[in-house]
Amino acid sequence: MKILVVTSYYSPHISGLTLYVEKLCRVLVNLGHQVTVLTNQHDSSLKLKEASPSLTIVRLPINFHLSKSPVSFSLPSALFRLLGSHDLIVTILPSLESVLVSTLARLLGKKLLAIHLCDPIVTGKFGFLTTFAVTLANFFACFLAHAIVTLTQDYADHSPVLKYFLSKVTPIPPPVEVGKQNSREIRQIKSQIGPAKYTI
Repeated sequence: MKILVVTSYYSPHISGLTLYVEKLCRVLVNLGHQVTVLTNQHDSSLKLKEASPSLTIVRLPINFHLSKSPVSFSLPSALFRLLGSHDLIVTILPSLESVLVSTLARLLGKKLLAIHLCDPIVTGKFGFLTTFAVTLANFFACFLAHAIVTLTQDYADHSPVLKYFLSKVTPIPPPVEVGKQNSREIRQIKSQIGPAKYTI
């Protein structure tokens, strides 16, 4: 399947959101999918396009920011160029641009998945307005999405956005990559924490 993931930020930017999306993309590629990440060029030294056989990263130059939300005038044309060649569109929330992503995806008859990682709380001079705008954008994206993924049911039940769309929500914990097990290290940890309290 060809999957387009649209996210405001992506690696090498470091945050909980970007780490989640990077791991998700790795898992999807390992499952045999072709993944394109459409994101913003948060650092001007980054290439606008990086491609490997199964993962392509397309970065758009940022024209300005609304608080933490990057705005790129290139987004509409990039979406028109990429949406047609992908089977599934994934919009990562919170995101101001999710309004445009979800609207165009539905107009073009594409399957739309919203991954809702957190509700925005923006502080500062125009924090309330930015929080309201991004929350409204997330609400609209969830309304249009065919399905919504979040991390836990408890979070969905108490989210000011997700509580209205619980019939679409599936809680899925973040992908965990398990490294090679080292039996010596496991024995050492077990000896430190004692028997039968934890599973390692």
